[in-house]
Amino acid sequence: MPRLGRLLAAAVRRIAADPRVRAKVSEVVENDIKPKAKEAWKKNKPKVEAKAAEWNEKVRQKATRENFEKLAANVRERFKERSKP
Repeated sequence: MPRLGRLLAAAVRRIAADPRVRAKVSEVVENDIKPKAKEAWKKNKPKVEAKAAEWNEKVRQKATRENFEKLAANVRERFKERSKP
């Protein structure tokens, strides 16, 4: 199996080094992939931003003073336990 892997890797390197292949790949990326990706982003951007806002609100809710006080109490207790002889 390692021989097959080396053969495939060598073939891929040769293909990637071919200027015609590189030009075709560049053309496909510019003409097909980029426009589709931009269109998909434009379509989904509001959903992504809404989800980000939702997550930020959840984080703000979790970071309340009460939660902070509980965390501080837990840290204080652990510190006391470690400092006991």
